[in-house]
Amino acid sequence: MKKLIALSAVVAMCLIGTSLADALKVVSYNIHHAQGMDGKLDLGRIANVMSKYQPDFIALQEVDQRVSRSGKVDQASELAKQLGMTPVFGKCIDLGGGAYGNAVLSKHPVVETKVHRLPGKGEQRVALEVIAEVQGRKLSFVSVHLDHQSEATRLEQVAALQRILSEQKHPVMVMGDLNAQPGSETMKQLAGSWKVVAKQGSALTYPANQPKIEIDYLLLAGWDEEQANKVILKVGDEAQASDHRPLFGEVPWKKE
Repeated sequence: MKKLIALSAVVAMCLIGTSLADALKVVSYNIHHAQGMDGKLDLGRIANVMSKYQPDFIALQEVDQRVSRSGKVDQASELAKQLGMTPVFGKCIDLGGGAYGNAVLSKHPVVETKVHRLPGKGEQRVALEVIAEVQGRKLSFVSVHLDHQSEATRLEQVAALQRILSEQKHPVMVMGDLNAQPGSETMKQLAGSWKVVAKQGSALTYPANQPKIEIDYLLLAGWDEEQANKVILKVGDEAQASDHRPLFGEVPWKKE
């Protein structure tokens, strides 16, 4: 068992390329309710993808909770069980006898959770905020999935998100599918008050089998510039498990 754990750590370091000391390992993944590009529904495959990165926190989007199309499985809880993490689910809408929304998985103690409903006339979107205690300090880790149809709606949602999260006095990390490409008004607005972390290597995240656009991101607030500039962020090479590719990275974290 010790050899397997050591091997997993080596694999994770190879995936990152460089490992930071005192860093949080984070993942964001739009899992498409565990339906892959091959049409197969396979939650175990999703868990295997994320386990490679040995994450402290995972932001998930398009998660089913006891929905008929995905076998009535509580996907966040099942993934957390397989990964040894704590699950938090944030419902966007009722669907197929269950619920559909965002989730956060955490390896650190969860102090508080908040489901922030975002404005918009289309499908209800939320930002799921999990406040965790990490080595004596609080962190807000947020999973978000913005509207896919309207830039105007995304701008409303971003304004609401910035207003809500600006109230926090501790560091905030936002990860997710923003449905906005670099240079868009949505990303310009976010960059006005957040650190939009640049990716190393290819930044394209969708569609998974042949990525053409970048719509998944990591945003930071409350990090000093020197630490924020040390973040390592990459796009995973998984091309089948979901219709998005995962983001994974390391974010410097100072102990209290």
